[in-house]
Amino acid sequence: MGAVQQRVARYTREVIRYGRESASVRDFARVMQVRLSQSKAGPVVCPRPVVRRVRTRALGEAVLRSHTTDISVLGELLVWDGYERAVAPMPAPRTVLDLGANTGLAALWFLRRWPDAHVVCVEPEVGNVATLRTNLQDLDARIVPHAVGGTRRTAQLTTTNGEFAFTITGTAGQGIPVEVVTMDDVLAVGDLPSIDLLKVDIEGAEAELFADCAGWIDRVRWMVVECHGGYDVEQLLADCKRGGAGFEVTDLDEKPGWGFSVVTARRVGTSSDPLS
Repeated sequence: MGAVQQRVARYTREVIRYGRESASVRDFARVMQVRLSQSKAGPVVCPRPVVRRVRTRALGEAVLRSHTTDISVLGELLVWDGYERAVAPMPAPRTVLDLGANTGLAALWFLRRWPDAHVVCVEPEVGNVATLRTNLQDLDARIVPHAVGGTRRTAQLTTTNGEFAFTITGTAGQGIPVEVVTMDDVLAVGDLPSIDLLKVDIEGAEAELFADCAGWIDRVRWMVVECHGGYDVEQLLADCKRGGAGFEVTDLDEKPGWGFSVVTARRVGTSSDPLS
């Protein structure tokens, strides 16, 4: 299949899936307006940035911003089944910690799937946090508006790939100052004695986070971690083991075109645990 045919097939799948997932024709039209704002048709279909509230079957009601990467996150969840394979073997978690929550679309997906779960979301970027608060209002979720890393400090928040890819590992002296907190801080604010599901999407900072995880890794039962910048599954498992908890990989989704892999792992030695 040639490049043009691949693009046509990809776009056709998007349209079909958005049509199936949208709660109404109006919701479908709003999703497609946001989608087309990122295309060559954008100047005609959506000449100025807009914010659209849409309803989908998998997420419920959510806010999407045009001319941002919000639609890419939505597409990963609804069109390409981003977390479906990863969470398929997991029992329903009571607690979910979402590091790098962006605007909360993944959190909405988790809560739609597991409505009794308590979700704690960590996200540093101001615009994302504002939308995150809107998307999670009235739900059992707590928001920590900071970056998370291995040490407390002030870092520079940068992105080269849009609103879904802010990182504290970019070029020093460039970007927006942001406060970095530790996992101990997050667990205290979120009131999380245990973490049934840990989702990590922090664009490279996972290396420093897991390098010193001894104080909290034994609280994690399952984790889904994006590994960037040469930090791979072997290093992740080694860091966890050195921190005092062994994990076995249940799914590995390599994404060479994107420069990262997604590792799903379950803590071992927990056979008596009802969530194991």
